[in-house]
Formats: sequence, C-alpha cells, structure tokens
Amino acid sequence: MPTVKGVVMESRGHEAVILTRSGQFKRVRQRKPAAVGEEITHREWGKELALYLAATAILFLVTWRIVDFFTVCVYATVEINPAIEMGLNSAQRVVKVTPLNEEGQALLRATHLKGNKVDKALEKVISVSVARGYLPRSGGRVLITVVPSNNKGRGLQEEIIPHLRTRVNQVMAEHKEVTAQVDVVKSASRTRKENVERGRTPATKSLPATDGSRSCETLSEI
Repeated sequence: MPTVKGVVMESRGHEAVILTRSGQFKRVRQRKPAAVGEEITHREWGKELALYLAATAILFLVTWRIVDFFTVCVYATVEINPAIEMGLNSAQRVVKVTPLNEEGQALLRATHLKGNKVDKALEKVISVSVARGYLPRSGGRVLITVVPSNNKGRGLQEEIIPHLRTRVNQVMAEHKEVTAQVDVVKSASRTRKENVERGRTPATKSLPATDGSRSCETLSEI
C-alpha cells in the first residue's frame, strides 16, 4: 500500500495539509486530528483504489474477450463421408470440433482445424477428403448444415451461408480431379439437439440426387 510522510502545516479536524519530504503540499484526511508541526504517515487510498479498479477493469475485459472467443455462436456440420461438426464463434473461427463418425475421427487426426477461419477450415477438410479418396471423381456430395446456438448465431447463420457456399465452390474448382454436388442448408437449434440426442447428423431431410455436376446449391430449412 503506498504511503507518504509529511509535516502537518495546517490542521482542521480530520483534514490536514502536509508538506511531504519531496516538497509537495498534500491535503489529506486522517482518522485522528493531527497537530501542526507533527510528522504523520498517510496511506494513499485513492491511488491504491484507482490501481485496483484499473486492474479489475483490465481483468474483466480480458476475461470477457476470452469467454467471447470460445463461445460457439453457430455450428457447421460438414458431411462428405467423414462427418464432423465445427463450432464457430462470432468471428467465424473454429473453436470446437467434434467427429460424427469414424471417418470424421480419421480426418481430424490428419488436419488441425481449431483457430482457423471457417473458410480455411473447409479448405482443409475438402483437401484431406480428396487426398484420402472420400470424394470420388464424380458423384460425390459436400453437405454443410448451419445451425445457430444462440441469438447472435441466428444473425450469423444468414450471413455465413452464402459465404460458405461461395468458398466451398471455389475450393472444389481448385480440385479439378473430382466433381461433387455442394449443398448448404440451415437448420434450427432444436433440430440439432434432437439429432445429437439420437446420434444423427443435422441433415435429416433428403436432398436431390447427385447428377455428377460440380455444384448444385440448395438452401432450405430443415
């Protein structure tokens, strides 16, 4: 606790003006009245309180940012043959990854997705799927289901769907050795919860059969 010593130059009840050893005049408040000429030690509660409040504010801000970073706003389930679920924060970064089948476990062992922006994560997922033969030369399908997990996620869901569709088609265009149908759909959080409890993936609605074309985007409510 910071303290300062000084000689009392003026005293009025519990308030006094002291001259510190550094030559500064300070108005202080004492528990007991002090006599003029007496040297007293004053604890500077104001500075200590200000430092404490500043440290508390910084700690709160850092904690809030950490909690916000790891809060999942949207779930994006990717189904090729490997099936995985990515939890995205408000900045569209992957903060949680869950394999939904054995192939999904193998895929996650082959690549690291956490911390990546969702478009980079999808690029990695598709690249590994092509390299491991999960996507055939023709007749394959990339199905992405986007599910909000909170109120902020509902707005993010509408924003992210066209972005994901565009990015996946760009990545597929880079892999000219394969063709696949790309479907991006949205689902309600209630549906996701029911499917997780039943051990199923979110996409419970049948989608059009693949005709071998590179992309056939579908946006629907499941």
